[in-house]
Formats: sequence, structure tokens, C-alpha cells
Amino acid sequence: MKGNETRLVEFMDGSKKRFVIPVYQRNYDWKQENCKQLFDDLVKVEKGGRRTHFFGSIVSVYQPSGRTTEFLVVDGQQRLTTVSLLLLAIYNLLKAGKLNSADSNLAQRIYEEYLVDKFQPEETRIKLKPVQNDREAFSKLFGEEAERIVDSHITKNYDYFVQRILANEITVDEIVEAIEKLQIINIELSGDDNPQLIFESINSTGVDLTEGDKIRNYVLMDLSASVQERYFTTYWKPIEQLVRRPEGGDGVGLFVRDFLSAEQGEIPNLNRVYPEFKLFAEQHADREELLKKILAAARCYQMLLDPSKIEDATLANVMANINRQECTPSYPFVLRVFKMYAEGVLPVEQVQRILRMIDAYVLRRLICDLPTNSLNKVFVELHRGVSAHDANVPYDERVAYVLMTRSGKARFPDDTEFAQALVEKRVYEMRTKNRAYFFSRLENGTSRTAAVSGVEDVVYDKIRNGDYTVEHVMPQKLTEEWRMALGEDWARIHETWLHRLGNLTLTAYNSEMSNKSFVSKAGRSLADLKADAFGFSSEAHHLFLNEFIARQETWTEVEITNRAKDLADRAQCIWRYPTTTYNPPQPEVFAYGIVAHRPGFFTNSKPVAFRFRDVEYRTDSWTTIVRQVLTLLAKESTEKLHTAAAKSSTIRLAVNKTDTLVMEEFAPDTFACCHGSVWEKCNVMKQALSEYSGLDIEVVFNTPIEDEEDE
Repeated sequence: MKGNETRLVEFMDGSKKRFVIPVYQRNYDWKQENCKQLFDDLVKVEKGGRRTHFFGSIVSVYQPSGRTTEFLVVDGQQRLTTVSLLLLAIYNLLKAGKLNSADSNLAQRIYEEYLVDKFQPEETRIKLKPVQNDREAFSKLFGEEAERIVDSHITKNYDYFVQRILANEITVDEIVEAIEKLQIINIELSGDDNPQLIFESINSTGVDLTEGDKIRNYVLMDLSASVQERYFTTYWKPIEQLVRRPEGGDGVGLFVRDFLSAEQGEIPNLNRVYPEFKLFAEQHADREELLKKILAAARCYQMLLDPSKIEDATLANVMANINRQECTPSYPFVLRVFKMYAEGVLPVEQVQRILRMIDAYVLRRLICDLPTNSLNKVFVELHRGVSAHDANVPYDERVAYVLMTRSGKARFPDDTEFAQALVEKRVYEMRTKNRAYFFSRLENGTSRTAAVSGVEDVVYDKIRNGDYTVEHVMPQKLTEEWRMALGEDWARIHETWLHRLGNLTLTAYNSEMSNKSFVSKAGRSLADLKADAFGFSSEAHHLFLNEFIARQETWTEVEITNRAKDLADRAQCIWRYPTTTYNPPQPEVFAYGIVAHRPGFFTNSKPVAFRFRDVEYRTDSWTTIVRQVLTLLAKESTEKLHTAAAKSSTIRLAVNKTDTLVMEEFAPDTFACCHGSVWEKCNVMKQALSEYSGLDIEVVFNTPIEDEEDE
């Protein structure tokens, strides 16, 4: 390796030079702001009378090739391409007579010294050879304007330079003079140098390169030019196209992260995808086989990103629903499922069922306010958990079993928990995207009522674009008429039910309906009926969610509650709790009651679950057990829990919060400390259970507990 300071134009000058951007390099992606900065700097150089301007480094590999000398540009392609665009813009404007120069030979000099080798065949005459995706756009700039590729960064930046040049901030001769003052560090690699290591060292900050850029470089860099070209065309270019995201960003990096998660069962950190990929790639001696494997995964991944690419319409719809929830943590597992589907291992019916389970699992957890940060671990470990069971059992049955037996924060809320949460949750305060998905599915029921292009739901689109809005039947601001209709307890009813599901619906007439009386909203007043205005009974709505409302004479707590329960039943049918006949042999377990045994009995024990009213909750933490038990007791009777706390002889369960302990509130004026020794936690639960006649909590263990006091 050797390096020296030189002028950029001296590096570019030479009739037999050709600058090749290797295929492993990223596409040209300098934006207008980068070009603006360069041009502004050139103007400052001239107006300030500066002798030189440092323009960074260019790293290249010297490769003699017959009649030409090729330089593979390892680093610096963005700068080299941008200056070439500026010089080409000057040349074309001079040739078209739109600029005047004191040097009558300027156009010809730029063309022959920096842009082309006129003695080369036409196909290799242009000195700069960009990456494949940019090559055509650059070559078109040498021809007719009508043939240019307008949506390319190459063309856009060329057009920007044309505009700046024609603005005459400085003369064309001054622009060229400023370009000639650009200084670079020219680093030329020899055959003994490792381009990959040098490239990584130069770009070690990771500021400019995405993880996807680094992966492409690693996969293609140390190969011969012909092999690079073939691998790029056959594998890498299709991979980039398949995993490209509509919102932009590092599609390859995100895909490879999910790919590695699916392959290895562990989630790489976002900024460590590249080093983790290197470790993975080192296990594959055959580079082409590795690329084939990644390409096959990318074809499956495209179906995740764009469900319209899925042939089966039902499967496409279910996948679209998952995406509407933006459940990207499920992608590693779904990618594996789609791979098995593509390979013919899983029939489409099983894939449909698995995706419906994922859709229901994510939505139920959202409604029940379970943390989303546990989803990454759940889905990345799901295949491993499924594979631990009998391979002769259908895959979807095993998925159902594993999801249904998750406990704690990873649990799959059952119908009871889901229904209660649906009635009580302030649904109106959900994130907009979640609310749009929830109400569109609730409106359409178990089947879609209308569709466009296979996967686009009409109701969903109308909510997202504002044609439909979520309306409060009982309004946010109560009129005197509404207060009278609700009765003496109107303040509590309004506070309790305003944002809950039972009081919410869809309408196209939010602003018109506002805080009108229920009679007006229902469309029963004579004036409204004559005007065919906006009432819920109006045919203008055609919405299921308004049918119950339209049948009511009044809108009180009774109607709101009944509607909430009806919609909760409907939601349970849409987002079904799974069932399975698979029941693997269970290991022997041992259960002991909290009330039936003294607190010291459980010291040094390791639980695996607890049972409350014949329902088993999986957990291996005593802290989790005491929290869940107190929560369940509070739901059953806040009064009893409060009474138990008032009678408690320990400050760990009390009606007043103490500063000496970390206290959590489980019911109004009822506090408990869930930390400390096992003895203390068991004593808290025993004290709480004292007011619940005959109720005990069984704690489950894999091994029996020997009571030392009995020995």
C-alpha cells in the first residue's frame, strides 16, 4: 500500500485510465445537500482565493488490463462520481452553447482528459464505470436528454449541478479552476494488501455505511471481477430488491438480522448485524451456496413485507393483518414458517392457522396491556420450543400448545382475561395505527366485507385516510341534555365509560355528530330523518358497529355495558384463543397451598407455577407470584383485600404506603411489598387470603419439598 497527496484532476487524468466501482459497493447515494455543499465549497475556494481544498481520500486497487489501467475504487466512489457529474454538466452546457469560456478548448479538454478515452471501443469509452444499478443512468447523460433516467440519484444530482452552473455565481472557468484545486490522498493498494480489512478500517465508524452495505462488501469483495459481477447479478441484486422496504432504510440489514435470528435462535443487536453475519458466513465454506440460501430466504421475506406477493388470498390477508399491527418481532419466526411452506414442508392450511394465532396473540396482549418488549424473545425462541416436542405431531398443533403454555408476561391471554380487558380498556387512547386495525377488524367480523387488490381492507383504509373516524356515542363534553339522560350518577358514568369500547363506534360524520343528543345521533328525530342526516340508523353508514346503537331508545350505563359485552364476544371470535388436541406427557409435579403451609415451609424452594381457582399460571419467580396473586385477589374483591390489609400485622401488607419499603398499590389504599425473602412473600399472600373464605393458592414445584420441621 502506498499513499500520496495529489490533485484530484491528476488522479483522473490519463487516456488509458478507467475507474471501476466494484459491484460490492453500495449504489451512488449522495443527496442534493451533499452536492450543494461541494458546489458551495468550490465557490468559496474561488472567491476566497484559496490555493487548495482537501477533498478526502480515494482508495483504489491498481489492475493493469491490456490496453487500459483499471483502478477498482474501494473507497471514495461518492466523491469521484459527483465530480464526474459536475464535469459532465459543464461539458454538455459548453457543447450546447449555454456557457462561454475564455478557453475555446475547455469542453474538449474536460471530455478527453476526465470523462472518456476516445481511443477505446464505444462500450468501454467512458472512464467511470459505476455500480450496475447506476451505470445506465450515468451513460445516458452522454446522450439525448429525452432518454435520461429521471428517478436516479445520478440524474438528479447532474440536474442540480446544471442549475447551479447556469446561476452564474462564478464563471465556468472559475468552477473548473476550483475543481483543479481539490486535493485528495491517493491510496493505492498492491496485490499483497487485503482490501476487505482496509475497507473495514476506513469505515470503522459506521457513520456512512449501513450494516447492509458492509455485508455486501464482505460477501463480494475478495472475489475476482468476473465472479463478483456474476454473484451480484444472480444473487445480491435480487436480494436487495426483494427485501427493499417502502419506507426506505437499511432493508438488507433488517432482513439479515431477522434471517440470523431465525437461523440461530438469537437476536443480534441492530449495530452488530455485520459482525454476527461474518461469524455466520465463516461457517459456510462455499460462498455461492451461502448466497443461494440467503436468496431463498429473501424470496420468503418478500411475502412478509408485501403480502400481495402471496398466491393464497387467505394467507395474504392474514399476513396483511399482522403487518397492520406492525408486529415485526414475529418476522424471524414467520420467515421460518414461510420457508417451510415454500419447501412444501407445511401445507397452506397450517400456515394460515399459525399466522392467525400470531395475529390473535399480539392483539390480545395489546388489549391486556402486556409488555411488547417480551415479543422479540418469544418469537425468536418459538421454533426451538416447537421443535422440542414430538415431530410426528403437526407443526401448527405444537405452535398452539407452546403459545398456550407461555406464562407470565409472555402469556397468551385467554377468553376471560381478554373479554374483561376489552370491557375495561380505554380503547380510544390506543395508538392511531392500532385503533385503525382494531376497529376495521371488529367491523368486518370473521370475514372481510370488502377488499381491494387482494389484501387491502376498505374499512381499514377509510379509517387511515380519515373518511371514517372513531366517534364517542356519549360525547366528550356533556350537555345538560346528556347529563339528565345519564341520571344522577352522570359524572361517574362519563369518567368510567367515555373512552371504553362500549361507547365507541365508527362514523363518517364525526364533526357533525359531535355532542348532539342521543336521539339525534341515533337518527330518530323528525328533523334528522327528513334530512337523512347522519344518524346511526341512517343508511349512509352501512356499518355493523352502528346497528346495536341504532336499535336503542336511550344511551345509559346499561346500554354501554351490554354493547361492550357483545363486542367482546365478537372480538373473541375474530381473534380466537387457540385449541389443540396435543397434550404431551407431563412431568410429575408437586403442589402446596399457601394457607395450608407455614411461610417458612417454602424457604429455598423454586416454583414453576401457581394455581388460582383451578387456573394454572406458569412462572418461576416468587416475586411474580405474589404480584399476580394480589392482582387476582383485587379483581375478585377490592373490599376484601382492603380489609385484609387493614387487619394485617405486618407493614408489608398495609392500608398506608410506607417510605421504608418499596410498596405497590393493588387496590384503593391497599399496598404491598413484593420483595424480600420467600418467607416474607408467602406471609403477604397468607395475610391477603385471610378474608377470602376457603380460598387457597397452590404453588407448583417439579420436586417435592421436605418439611424440615417434620423430621
